[in-house]
Amino acid sequence: MVATLKNRKIIEILQEYGDLSGGQIKAYLDERLRWGGGSINCVVMLCRRHPMVMKKELPNRSGNRSRQVIWGLVE
Repeated sequence: MVATLKNRKIIEILQEYGDLSGGQIKAYLDERLRWGGGSINCVVMLCRRHPMVMKKELPNRSGNRSRQVIWGLVE
């Protein structure tokens, strides 16, 4: 049940704010859900498995190792 609720919240945030990184989605879930969003890995795995969510891009920053995948809704 918790994964289903998190999936609904992930879809809501992506509809409201557009494309976001896994860290931004996790921060939103931490604010909205009483038990939080879990780890970033948990949030990203939910994004990977949901049919309405797809990987949009991986920012290419030279010299910066903190790259995060951008997630968005399937068009």
